This record gives sequence, structure tokens and C-alpha cells, in this order.
Amino acid sequence: MNGGSPIKLLQAPNPEPTPWQEHWLFRYGLAILLVAATIGLSLVLTRLGIKLNFTIPVVLALVAAAWYGGRGPGLLVGVLFQATTIIYAKIPDDTTMAAAIFGYFSTFCLYVFMAVLISGLRNILRRLSEQRDLLKVTLSSIGDAVIATDKTGQVTFMNSMAEELTGWDESGAKGRQLTDVFHTVDEESGRVISNPVERVLETGTAAGLANHTKLISRSGKRIPIDNSAAPIKHDHEIKGVVLVFSDVTERKLAGAVSAKLASIVESSSDAIISKDLNGIITSWNMGAEQIFGYTAEEVVGKSVTILMPPDRVDEEPAILESIRRGEGIDHYETIRQHKDGRLLDISLNVSPVYDSQGKVIGASKIARDMTQRKLAESAIRERETMQRIVEAQEAERHRIARDLHDHLGQKMTALRLRIQGLTESKTDDRALDQAIGEVQESASYIDRDIGFLSWELRPTELENLGLINALRSFVREWSGQYGITAEFHSTTTDPVNEILLDKNIETNLYRIVQEALNNVLKHAQARNVNVLLHQRDNHIILVVEDDGLGFERENNSGDLTKRGGLGLVGMHERAALLRGSLEIDTWPGVGTTILATIPVASKTTDRR
Repeated sequence: MNGGSPIKLLQAPNPEPTPWQEHWLFRYGLAILLVAATIGLSLVLTRLGIKLNFTIPVVLALVAAAWYGGRGPGLLVGVLFQATTIIYAKIPDDTTMAAAIFGYFSTFCLYVFMAVLISGLRNILRRLSEQRDLLKVTLSSIGDAVIATDKTGQVTFMNSMAEELTGWDESGAKGRQLTDVFHTVDEESGRVISNPVERVLETGTAAGLANHTKLISRSGKRIPIDNSAAPIKHDHEIKGVVLVFSDVTERKLAGAVSAKLASIVESSSDAIISKDLNGIITSWNMGAEQIFGYTAEEVVGKSVTILMPPDRVDEEPAILESIRRGEGIDHYETIRQHKDGRLLDISLNVSPVYDSQGKVIGASKIARDMTQRKLAESAIRERETMQRIVEAQEAERHRIARDLHDHLGQKMTALRLRIQGLTESKTDDRALDQAIGEVQESASYIDRDIGFLSWELRPTELENLGLINALRSFVREWSGQYGITAEFHSTTTDPVNEILLDKNIETNLYRIVQEALNNVLKHAQARNVNVLLHQRDNHIILVVEDDGLGFERENNSGDLTKRGGLGLVGMHERAALLRGSLEIDTWPGVGTTILATIPVASKTTDRR
């Protein structure tokens, strides 16, 4: 609200009398002074031989006393003049006493009537002046801009706010047409908006400008406003129009900010909830609906404990107590409950909400569903654990392979050489020679099995020549070892250049092939096995298929309890460790196909 100008208020017509002018000594002293001056003037004029009707100065003195002093001084002047007349004026000889008394009484009544009339008129005009000044003060003091016109549309009044917005001062605007002072256009199109005064004068009713109106001030500044115009009527006749308007720049900015904030809140994927100090939900956004499953209609007006599992309800009193103290809660991880009963891992931020007086009236809560992140973190931890287990397995395989080769292998070689020495020493006991030959043959088998097992545990080709050569060698050796036809195929036509893979990927793919061939050996009774390694886009595809017995499958993992056992579990875990997938297609009597798809970088290297 902008106040009016104090200087302009003092310049208003018929100002209030000062306190000393209202004092009784001044008022009655003025009456006596007027009587004395009138009598003195009459005496002076009489001495000068100038004849003047005494009634005229008496009436003028009475009017002046009643106007400036009020009813009491006016009556006093009438009494004094009448008393002077009775004392000093002679009654004409042809006038009876009754006629003289009636004349005196009539004159005195006239004096009384004039004093009452003049003082009453004075009071009426003063009240009208006070009301006019009050109206002007009111119009000058309100925060809205006000312009008044006559019925021809010429400006008759402007308050200070109207002067500020239009750029015109009241003195310069008075007498001008409103269109010269108040120029408005449509905010979006720039089209000039018709004069509201014309509409009011035509219809005789209030009218307002369209929305999105801008006032163009005298300096050319464009100000968004809202406004209304209403007729000024007297005895049902329109005397003019009053136009009230205000600058809505801040309101529009606040509205835009509020709309933007509301849009952000509503479109947020986080749950944004407000509640009062009793824990009753007062607002609920779309993110809350998506996370908790409740619509706003279902939860607004209910306690926020509806979102809490029974064992977490006791958290709410402590949260509300913190809010009442004006304290917030940041990144509080807890458990909340979905509408369908599912438990959700939630991260909460709770902040106090204040009113315009700075008093805490509620709380704003932002809840983020951490369930998927927790699951992802758990999966990462499981993958890391699995990776450490696999690394530990590989280290243990290397240790066992080294022990087999360095210790047991050497001893078996020494044993085989000693048996060979016994064989060369012929005896006369044919049965003994035959037994020694059988032992030698068994020792050779054992020595060869130990060598194959040691090589299988620690394939040197994988470390030195890469995955493709290692798999080709392994499939060939496995086929020779167990007498099952097995072939390896690769999409890489140049045996020297091969797909560059991370060592961890190469190791796990190699172990998947080993587990698959071991399952074939143990369970499939297959005659033919094919191993295919293929690169497609950014994926390595490994296929191991056989023509064996096959088995009943459950879902996509196979019947792990009947066929494959821990071997299939291990293959699935290794594929998952590489962020890939493993599928098993099998059916009794038609064989088994294992398909592993592993994401990798697409590039090659030269290992020569």
C-alpha cells in the first residue's frame, strides 16, 4: 500500500480550522469585536452625516460571527444588537408599545433564525469537505492506481499510484482524454485494447479489461496490469467513470514460479509429501503414487503411518518432535510399505514448513525408493564375491596343477621308469612278467591322466596363445582322451588374429566349455559334440551342442537335481559374472545345446 502525499492533503479546499480558532475565547471574542465594530461604524457614519441602513452591517456581522464562530457567537451577536436597539433606539411616536414589542421580538427571531441557519450551513459544508477530503485521502492511500473521468472520458482525478504507473502527474493529466493517459495493449498480440470507459458509458455497468493486458506508460515502459472500471452515478445518472488498476508483475512472476515449482513437484520421480504436525498427509504428488501405489484421494487426510510397516510406526513421533523444534532430517534410510504390502527401502529427507510468521506448521517429506539400488548394490557385492571365489578357484586349480605336475607327476614318472627297468629284466616266471607288464601299462595310463588333468587345470595355451587356440587344443585333447568325436569352430578365419578379450572373460568362457564337456562325458552318452565361438556385434556367443540323451528341463536352467548338477550352476554363475546370459535347450532323446552370450568390446589383436 502506498500512502498519499501529505502536501496534497494540506492543499485541499476548506481545510480544518486550527485548534485556536475553535477555542471559545476566540469565537466569542470575535462576536463581541464584530458587534463593537458595527456599532462604531454606525456612530462614525452618523457623525459624518452619512445615513446608512443599520440593518445591513448588523446582518453582515451576524453572518460573519455565525460562519466563523458558530451558533453560540451568532446568537450572542443577535442578542447584543437587539439589546443595543432597545436601549438606544427611540420608539416612534405613532407606534404603540405592543407594536414596538412585536417588532423587537420579530427582529430577534430573525437574528436567531439567521444564526442557526448560517451555523448549520457551515457545519454541513464542513462535513461535506471532511468527507471529500477523506475520500481523497482514501483514494490516494490505497495500493491500487485510481483514475476518475467525467462522462466525456476526460480525466478528473488521479492518485499517486496512478501517477507512478502511467508516468503522468495529476495536473498534467486533468482535462485530457483517458486514452491519452491510459494506453493498454494485449500482452501476447500487441493489439491495442479498447477504452474501458467507453464500454462503461455504453452499458452503464462495471467492466474489466481482458487478461494479459499491459499498460504502456508515458516513458514507454510496458507493465502487466489487471483492472476494472465502474460508473459514477448520481440519481441514476452517470456522471463519470472510475478506473482501478494495479501492477501484477510480481504476482505474475510469483504465479509463474509457483506453477513451475508445482510442475517440478508433480513430475518428480521422488515422492514429495507434506503433512501437518499431527502426521496427517496434506499433499501427495505423482511420484508418491508411483512409489507407494496409493492415489492422492486414498491418502490425503490420513496418517502418514499408513506407509509404515508395524515395526516402524514408532519412528513417526520422533520425526514429528524434530520437526516441531525446526530441525530437518537428511538421508534417513528406513523401510516403508507399498499398498500391496511389499517392503521398500526408502531414503527420507524431512524439512519443517513455516507460515508467514515463521511458525512451524508442518513438514515436507521427500522419499526416494532405494529398493532397486539396494538390489543393484547387493548384486554387485554378490558379483564381487563370486569373482573372488572364481579367482580363488583358479588359484587353487593352478596350485593343484603345479602339485600334480611337480610332485605326483615326477613320482609317477620315476615309478614308470622303475617298472620299465623290471620289464627289461626277464624272469622265468611268465605270470610275473605279465603282471609287471600290466602294472607298467596302468602306470602309463595314470601318468597320462595326471598330465591331462594337470594341463586341464592350468592350460598353458590360454595364457600364451589366446582363447581360440586354447579351446581348439582342449577340444582336440578331450576328444582324444575320452574317445568322443568333438570339433571346434570359430568365426575367426585367420588363426593368428583373434578376438581380444579380457583375461577374466577368456578364463570363464574356457571353464564354461570345460564344464559343458564334462557334463557330456558324465551324463549325455553322446557320440558327437560341436563347440562354436562366434562374434556378433559387441557380443561373444559360445555354443556347445551334443547328440546325447538330453534331459527334462525346468524353465531355462535345466533340471539341476537330475542332470548337470553343480556343473550347470557353475556355468550360470560364470555367465552372470560376465554380465551375460546362459540358455540351455534340451529334451530327452534329442541332445542338449548350451548357448552363452557375453557382452565384450569389439576389436582384434595380433598374438604372434
